[in-house]
Amino acid sequence: MKKPLVYIGSIIILILSVFTFIVFGAGTEIFTAIFGGKNQLPAFGSYDGKKIEYKAGSEFTQNVQQLADQYRNQGYEINTQSEYSIFQQAFTRTINNMAFIDAVEKSGYKVPKSAVSRQMRPYFLDEKGNFSERIFN
Repeated sequence: MKKPLVYIGSIIILILSVFTFIVFGAGTEIFTAIFGGKNQLPAFGSYDGKKIEYKAGSEFTQNVQQLADQYRNQGYEINTQSEYSIFQQAFTRTINNMAFIDAVEKSGYKVPKSAVSRQMRPYFLDEKGNFSERIFN
């Protein structure tokens, strides 16, 4: 009589263990993948409703990479303190750039075509310093 009860009890404990592992263990990764929740870093901040995030291709990430390269080129070692400084400076650069772009857009300023042509012209010069339509095309 005791053997079937022990057998049923061990089956119940096994089922509860598997269920608990699925829900609280590997299952959380499965549920977040299924329902669209991704493991993302939180935003570092925002400017005018635009999030500043550390993700591939973002301006903030590019600023972090540039500053880290500058530190290495100057011979500094990247440690916890320098990482904090790099991220802080990159955040400030990103905010400043966003503010500058926003101010220019609000002012309604458009770069004239003549200025663009004047700036781009040196890229299309031949060996003699003359504008080359062939290089331009």
